[in-house]
Amino acid sequence: MQANGTWIEVKTRPGSLIMNIGDTFSRMLWGRFKATRHRVLDIGEDRYSVPFFLSPNYHNDIGLNFLWQYTQEEDAHVPEKYGPWVLYTMKHKKKYFEYKVLPEIEDL
Repeated sequence: MQANGTWIEVKTRPGSLIMNIGDTFSRMLWGRFKATRHRVLDIGEDRYSVPFFLSPNYHNDIGLNFLWQYTQEEDAHVPEKYGPWVLYTMKHKKKYFEYKVLPEIEDL
């Protein structure tokens, strides 16, 4: 995505790897880079799509701002545990059906 919010096409190249940014990484970049919606389109070329999800431990702190050293626009660190954050995000922001019956979880 370009700075103005428009999407650009990524040309395929032999031996290349294209990665999407997820919600957690977007959070740790304070929203500067947006998580991409996962989708697979038929582009008329053979290719492999292998989903790989890497998430922090439930109690890990994701409140670090990785861009702070370059921008110093926001706080460098606002403590926030991954587990409560992801459950709240899935239930209240993304409103995924599977999460609607979960109890409210403050912290474990």
